[in-house]
Amino acid sequence: MNKKNDLFLLEINSKRLCNNMKTRFYLHDYLNSNGEKQIIFSVSISGKRKRIYTGYFCKPEEWNKKTQRLKHESNQHGPINLILDNIISKAIDIRTFFALSKKELTLEKFEREYFNATPSHDFNSFMISRINETIDNPNTKKKHKSIHKKLKEYKETIPFNVISLDFIYEYRRHLSRLGNCPTTINSNIKIIKQYLIDAQRKGVIFPFNIDEIKPGSTTGNRVSLTKEQVNKLKAFYFSEFIRDNWKLSLGYFLIACYTGLRVSDVLQLKRVNLYSETIPIKTVKNKKLLNIKLNNTARSIIEHSPNLFNQFYTEQTINKHLKEIAQNIGIKRKMTMHIGRHTFATAYIKAGGDVMYLQKLLGHSKLDTTLIYTHITEDDANETVFLLDD
Repeated sequence: MNKKNDLFLLEINSKRLCNNMKTRFYLHDYLNSNGEKQIIFSVSISGKRKRIYTGYFCKPEEWNKKTQRLKHESNQHGPINLILDNIISKAIDIRTFFALSKKELTLEKFEREYFNATPSHDFNSFMISRINETIDNPNTKKKHKSIHKKLKEYKETIPFNVISLDFIYEYRRHLSRLGNCPTTINSNIKIIKQYLIDAQRKGVIFPFNIDEIKPGSTTGNRVSLTKEQVNKLKAFYFSEFIRDNWKLSLGYFLIACYTGLRVSDVLQLKRVNLYSETIPIKTVKNKKLLNIKLNNTARSIIEHSPNLFNQFYTEQTINKHLKEIAQNIGIKRKMTMHIGRHTFATAYIKAGGDVMYLQKLLGHSKLDTTLIYTHITEDDANETVFLLDD
């Protein structure tokens, strides 16, 4: 049996399963000047009928009433049969979504789903809709939209009824083939899982337990700079040879190294508020209230550049400058604003700081997140056993 017959039988079987929804294609009575009639998609639910104009035409002699498709497609028409298959698939997806969600499907609801730019039966549409509705932070929104973009490039439409543990497994493999590292893949799956849980709360029923989706660790390796590298950067910052744009970006990076603040929190500070002994901050990421103190080094960095916290660059521009600075002064290590935060945490632990205090300073909700930095310093400590070798 060929593929077209398989599709036709699938359509017929689906109609039998969904006995309250009937669909068919037929030609309109009107014959245009080209001798063609428009293909109409008819949907009937509980005795009510809707005629949907497809916008595609063919000559009456080209139409097969039994299969409800063109007999032979030509380049003139394009892949009309494939388009009609997609229309049927969309209708079946809508019907299946309502059946799995145990919701009544009326003709009015079908029309709303069919013509809606963000139909609720499609996970991709649901996800981008929820991203736009629920996320205010621009950096978080950008990250979630990037994850959504990758998912949509994998499959344009993802009906809820095709999502399974196997689907998640195959998507992991796809991300791996793209060259994504394990922590990036885990982070993608973690975010997707959040929106699946959101959909479940809104009444979508899945044929598996969402808790069985295990994203895995998203922490990765905490890269940080050494004390010597930070001192080298600090000397360059205070030198007369540094360019003004580099000085501004490096100033923000050094503040992150001496406060542990996230880039989003560094860039929301205003210079006028930095003269108090204690500086209140509401973190951008999780809306936590922090009260931070600037040590003498941080204050000297601010005082050295009048533009610091008066003039701002985007995170992307700062990271670009940091890469250029590292190359210019011979630091062979990746430098981004977030590494400034890791550098602070690692240096704090190495200096004998209390991990409980560090949790407060970093604004971590879970101590486990902070404990990662103790493991980093333990790795350094293990290397010192070789000092006893001859």
